[in-house]
Amino acid sequence: MNPQTAWLASVPWLPWVLLVAGVLNLAFAWRLKRLLARHPDAATGVLRAVPALTLICAGVALAVGVGLLLLR
Repeated sequence: MNPQTAWLASVPWLPWVLLVAGVLNLAFAWRLKRLLARHPDAATGVLRAVPALTLICAGVALAVGVGLLLLR
């Protein structure tokens, strides 16, 4: 076993948690994007950036989760 990834044996559920978190973040971002499109007057400057940042976080969580699963 690779010493850099040996710690993964003690947390076998971590990749799955990251995958679930990524999928939930994707769903939240898409829902928020639809809601802001439906109510454009409610979209303030900072609130417009939230779906994009959430999509980025979801992508990172999914990529890390898949990467950890592939390291097994």
